[in-house]
Amino acid sequence: MWWRRSRPLASEVVSAYLRKRGLPPWTSFFVELSAVRNDQWGWSHYNWEVDGENYQILRTGCYPYVKYHCSRRPPSPLDLEDRFFRLLKVLNLGLPCLAYGIAAKLLISKITALSSKMSSAPSIPAVPKASDSLEGSLNPVAPAPPGVKVDYKDLPKHHFISIRYLFECAVKLKCDEALSSLAASLYHRFYQAAELTEYDPYLVSSTALFIAGKLSATPLRIRDVINVSVATLDSMAPLLELDEKYFKYRNSITSCELLMSRMLKGDLNVDQPHRYLLHYLKSMYHHAKGQDWESIPIARTSWTLLHDFHHSPAIASRDPQVVAIAIIFMTLQIYGIQLPDLDAWPTTLYAGATKDVVWTVVSEILDVYEQEENFKHLNR
Repeated sequence: MWWRRSRPLASEVVSAYLRKRGLPPWTSFFVELSAVRNDQWGWSHYNWEVDGENYQILRTGCYPYVKYHCSRRPPSPLDLEDRFFRLLKVLNLGLPCLAYGIAAKLLISKITALSSKMSSAPSIPAVPKASDSLEGSLNPVAPAPPGVKVDYKDLPKHHFISIRYLFECAVKLKCDEALSSLAASLYHRFYQAAELTEYDPYLVSSTALFIAGKLSATPLRIRDVINVSVATLDSMAPLLELDEKYFKYRNSITSCELLMSRMLKGDLNVDQPHRYLLHYLKSMYHHAKGQDWESIPIARTSWTLLHDFHHSPAIASRDPQVVAIAIIFMTLQIYGIQLPDLDAWPTTLYAGATKDVVWTVVSEILDVYEQEENFKHLNR
């Protein structure tokens, strides 16, 4: 058919994308099947030369896309591996490819048009440059940019919105992510024992920040917390003077601090996943020598995913070790990094990180980004 002939070859799109990226040491991307003529049907692992540079390409079906993992390496015999991957796809009846495609639709957020010799086709980056943010992958859930006003008072009560408010206050107070994550954990632990409708979530968020500051090496002044909290809720509110209104806010936070301490039975210590994440990443870095981890922002992406996961109450009910392992597992999936012991390494690091538990946590992380889509009206 003439309209099929007008579409570029999949191989041309692969070469065009690698040239566009400047022949990077490693990259991956999606190509929509309906936009190309699939001249690489059935190929799984093969060598591909572009402008004198050889790439070892792992081609994975994820209907309605195809995903390419490209590593710049010298040519090597890949026939045996290619046949193995083909056989694996046949034995699995293509079901993992379909599941991968469904997951890809959740991850994809950016499409780039690529020009080939014949015409153009869309390419969907799956991996950012080392110097970029998460381009074409998961967009980090961030506070409103400067100049964007969010009227939290008119928004429905929801944990996602409350944590977003907490993180926005934390940014204005120049808190690091460890402190803001600790505050979010205290918030979620409090609401494990209380109902969202019973207590003002914004007051609880501000109090959690104040408590987290006390527990960290950089305590926050209560006056700063009050001024930032009030200004974030009402951007038109003037700076509070040391008057009756200010002390009313102060008494609210100190009373809420006492309430939270009682509800948590005096246990304000939180075993955060961050230290496990860094420890596991360091161990895996030494274990995976030979892979281009330096050119892929594994640690940065993992840290971002972990920070965003604090929007979900689920993080308070999961073992921190399991959360850290699920974050690493998800990051490796995003960047298409294969480990020799793919099924064994999570339980090697922590016995409780079984396959089902890890996938459950990954699903909970993806739910955070679905909620962000539902609350896009925040940035208006």
